[in-house]
Amino acid sequence: MDAFKIKGGNRLLDYRIGKPLDLTRINEFLSKKYKNIKLRQGGRHILGTLENNYQSYFIKLATTVGIGERLKSEKLWCEQFNKWSMNDYYIVPNFYDDGYVDDLYYIVISNLTSGPEIASLNGEVNFIKQYMDQVISFSEYIQGLPLDIPVNDAVENPNHQKWFVEKTRSWLDAIPREIIEEFEIKKLFNIIEEGASSLDKKPRHGDFTPWHMMIYDEKAIALIDGEHAHSHGVEYYDVCYFIQRVHSILGKPEHARTLYDELLKRGYDKQKLKTVLASRAIGGFLDESFKTNGDYQSENDFKNWVLKL
Repeated sequence: MDAFKIKGGNRLLDYRIGKPLDLTRINEFLSKKYKNIKLRQGGRHILGTLENNYQSYFIKLATTVGIGERLKSEKLWCEQFNKWSMNDYYIVPNFYDDGYVDDLYYIVISNLTSGPEIASLNGEVNFIKQYMDQVISFSEYIQGLPLDIPVNDAVENPNHQKWFVEKTRSWLDAIPREIIEEFEIKKLFNIIEEGASSLDKKPRHGDFTPWHMMIYDEKAIALIDGEHAHSHGVEYYDVCYFIQRVHSILGKPEHARTLYDELLKRGYDKQKLKTVLASRAIGGFLDESFKTNGDYQSENDFKNWVLKL
């Protein structure tokens, strides 16, 4: 399906499903250059830490060629963000090295994963009160940077508004038809088609979630996993992604609504927010459809909230 296809030369490659790899063989390859290598099999990547010249780094190695093409966007994200950013409160990993194990691409970046995830703070600490302003400001900061990161996606359109609509349509087309009909998901797509023409072009991180944000040096937020970053996005995308994930994945609808209310206080356009949130609602249904026994209740609750905005 085009929803999870990326261009690799003259081919369209899938970047959704990973595969297990031989960690011993990868360790042997990397040991030619690095020491104290600790690897683990993730869902789509081999992840771990390693050392060079007494410095510790983080490694991500794609488990398929398609995932490797997506991972190249993360390299560009790290390079571009750190080229232009002058803010000590918003941190992104520095890029140090890349290469291939056979035909599988990897990157080596600074290790920012030692601090607690914002997602882990929702029980003992009310992270909305403590970090809400900083999270929103981080998304605004990204939108203000002159990033130059191509989409490199199966969905192509030089117009950012049309690209946004077509990309969301690819998500909708990938959802089983019976789910689309049962939960009347096309109502969300109608909002997108009507509202997309008002959205300005802005760069985005693309996976702006509480579990990709770490508390760094007790004052800054470190943002990792920039594989879906590009500069052909629409405004508000990252903060709307965050709201949907807080509502549906963390199961904190009251926090999501607090965030939304704060955006309105900052002067965000209500109809633009509704348009982007409708897209993220469709994305949520698609994610749930990949599960063996998908439970669509939280996604439907989010959809109904968006429709009433």
